[in-house]
Amino acid sequence: MATPVIILPAPGQSMLDVMDGDQIVRSAWPISADPQKIMKPLLGPMMKVAMFRKDSGFSDAVAKTLGKLVDDLTILKNGETKYPIHVCRQENPYADFTDDQKASAERLVGAGEIASVIGEENCYLFAYHFFGSAYQTARELDQYIGHVLEKTGEKKVNLLVFSLAGAIAESYLDLYAEKAEVHRVVCADADMLGTHMISDILSENLNLSNLESLFQNLGGDIAETFSGVTEMIPESILQTAVCKLTAELADRLLVNSSLMWGAVPPEEYPKLKERYLLDPERAAVLAEAEKLYAIHADLPAFVARVEASGVRFFNLCGCGRRLFPIFGSGEIASDGLVDAASSSMGAFCAPTGGMFEEGFSPANADIPNAISPDFDVDASAGAVPERTWFFDGTLHQEFLYNDVAVKLILRILSDENFNSVDSDAAFPRFNGSRNIKRLKKELCPRFAAVDRSAFDEETQTEYDELAEKLQDFLNKTIIEDDSETEDMEDLLSDFLAIE
Repeated sequence: MATPVIILPAPGQSMLDVMDGDQIVRSAWPISADPQKIMKPLLGPMMKVAMFRKDSGFSDAVAKTLGKLVDDLTILKNGETKYPIHVCRQENPYADFTDDQKASAERLVGAGEIASVIGEENCYLFAYHFFGSAYQTARELDQYIGHVLEKTGEKKVNLLVFSLAGAIAESYLDLYAEKAEVHRVVCADADMLGTHMISDILSENLNLSNLESLFQNLGGDIAETFSGVTEMIPESILQTAVCKLTAELADRLLVNSSLMWGAVPPEEYPKLKERYLLDPERAAVLAEAEKLYAIHADLPAFVARVEASGVRFFNLCGCGRRLFPIFGSGEIASDGLVDAASSSMGAFCAPTGGMFEEGFSPANADIPNAISPDFDVDASAGAVPERTWFFDGTLHQEFLYNDVAVKLILRILSDENFNSVDSDAAFPRFNGSRNIKRLKKELCPRFAAVDRSAFDEETQTEYDELAEKLQDFLNKTIIEDDSETEDMEDLLSDFLAIE
């Protein structure tokens, strides 16, 4: 029987309810927001700005109105939730999910593909309060692991950790590694050393030079709602509004959450601690933040202690991208949201678009091929370079559409003999990126549904040749960039146009 896998999703991928005793009052997350209701209290201030070209309370109205949207998620200074919150946690394996639950789990964390390899009865999803306490969540995870072991009859589980859930994995292993109930921890673009995304917010190090681009990147109803705002409101007033809103959201969601403090890079922590955490009312938050800082301050020692209990870490890292445009530390090598140095557990990375200086030597000369082909990553500086892979150009939010990265995850979770970057040349330490979302969601299903018999002989031959090219493309595991993906999209689109 395969080792059970417990998936720790990224923040925002768990459902949370506000409770009154045993009764659900409303959904805390996902947020249900009516764009018209959001805009209503802003219309008056917006009109004044348009008329007088002054703030006229607009920036305060933005912070107050949008801040209220996350009121149910607010964390108090003592680290407790403002309202009683219930985490909608599925105790049963993927095999027992409803069709809607399976569709959601596949969309968010690729659970369907994982379950298809390790077995639906072996795949579990651990939901959590993503602005809560790191160590309380770790205790809940310990109970959940015990439940899974009892249900499956196994002695160990594997953890698949996404994004900022890295701090949960660290907190759990800090408390419970010696129980030896975890076999492998597969970190998929996971935050293991903090990210400047969080420290930039807390230190108000923001880049507000292109707010139109920011709103466009938000996507969905928010982007549509605010699409005209950038034309009506002077840029300086918009910048003030974004600053006030960011401060409001940080005060409600970040400052009192030890889980979020676990996402602060160790080099940024001391000054931010001085700014926020010395308030006696935040003593409980400070205590947990200090534990996570101690882990990050000497991550190799922590990893060595944990691995002495039999755990093995495996890291998959996106790199070669600038941080999302609003964050001031844009030169930091990242996947757009998480520092590459963090997801790699300490690899040295040149600034995005740059290279190491001539004469640069790897941190550990005993590790072969530790420097990336672009001479911008030194894998040997990481805590587990022998089990760390890099995907240059992969964006954080598109990680699961890099099918090669997904194949690597599945190999690690299912093959005991696959245990290092040298295990299979098909999965090199340094690889490229590709995003097959359109192929996976649209073009391949349409192509597979084509009735080949309805074509003439020449078109059938064309179909067969294209099917072979597609399969060769999907089988390829050494990649460069999205150019091949775009070529394949064009070939399929052209063929489907003749149906």
